Amino acid sequence: QQPARQQQGGGQAGSPGQARAPSGVYEVLGSAAEFVARTLVRDGMVVGLGAGPGAQLVTQQLALRLKDPDDGLASLSCVAASADAGACAARLGLPLNTEAGVAPDILFIEADLLQPDPLGMVKGRWVKNAKAGAWDALAQEKELAARAGQVVALVHERDVAPLSGAVPVEVDPACWEEAYEELDDLFVGDAEIWRRAAEGGLLMNDGGEAPYVTPRGNYILDVIFEARDGSDERLPCHDVDAAVASIEATQGVVAHGLWTRRAVDLVAVAGEQGISMCPLEEADGGEQNVRESYAGWTQGGQSDGEGQDEESDVVDADVQANRAERRGDAP
Repeated sequence: QQPARQQQGGGQAGSPGQARAPSGVYEVLGSAAEFVARTLVRDGMVVGLGAGPGAQLVTQQLALRLKDPDDGLASLSCVAASADAGACAARLGLPLNTEAGVAPDILFIEADLLQPDPLGMVKGRWVKNAKAGAWDALAQEKELAARAGQVVALVHERDVAPLSGAVPVEVDPACWEEAYEELDDLFVGDAEIWRRAAEGGLLMNDGGEAPYVTPRGNYILDVIFEARDGSDERLPCHDVDAAVASIEATQGVVAHGLWTRRAVDLVAVAGEQGISMCPLEEADGGEQNVRESYAGWTQGGQSDGEGQDEESDVVDADVQANRAERRGDAP
């Protein structure tokens, strides 16, 4: 018997955990994609391409650089985290390395949400009307991130907020009900668990007779951190590391979209007034670094290419220290 849950959201955009509508967002993310593609990618690099439309904006910028004879980027190879990412790269003429176990020098991904304190990131939320997205590559992106020299996440300024709403969890269909019940027990009072549907995303609470099936043949359960006592504010996830450990220990879990700060080196926060590069070092004060950098940028930060070389040098130093600390850790 399938677990019963009361349906919520009424089928309208903005239901719990749904990524916001992309109106006007990709133009802003496109500027961030151009910034990181031109600042962080050097000739001869192996570049990891994450899943989802934001990461594909970086792919487009890399293709433009390769076609520009005056750019100085003569060669690179790419490793795709998903079939869609690979198809996009191939369509744009980027060379793909399809060998197993390739370690990219840098991996670009897009965050659905970034929580500054404590640091945490969500990927793979359902987006209305999208044919495919990062939810099709939850495990592949993390496997690629574990091998990457640098992991860079793009995020829109509106999505820097307390971690709330849906965290996607990919589960084995043979024991999805057991995983459902165990996750429900783990987060009782803090979250509801919905099985994602093939049509309508997480707007159907148990997936009905047509649950969404990933390319690897699995289901997705959305762990939706929700409001308490009728409050309009979503309940934040206060201990990201503990939540990750609990999810990964659950029977039948194959992958999930919750990332800790050990899994990401840099975040490019994009908005109308500019772009802020935020190193996420492992040292104490990492959360404060993100908060201060984001706050300084919103008050009128850099909005053009001036100073990019100096910023890239600082970023490299921070990444080397951070990566040496976490090189053996899985995301």
